Amino acid sequence: MAAGKERTFEQVLAEVEQVVQRLQQGEVPLEEALTLYEKGVSLLKDGEKRLSDARQRLEILKKEHGSEEAAT
Repeated sequence: MAAGKERTFEQVLAEVEQVVQRLQQGEVPLEEALTLYEKGVSLLKDGEKRLSDARQRLEILKKEHGSEEAAT
């Protein structure tokens, strides 16, 4: 990824899906499979962090603007 260009959540999710597809094919050499698995774990952590951050932002918005207004 280019410096200063952060992936979106959707891009992270798409990369995870690619890793899973490659591993499920079963034709990946062991070392490559380990590298792919490691990449997948890293991507999942990144995605989970983004979701957690989004939840926190939503909670702040709900408190600032009231639950009903933030839901619309």
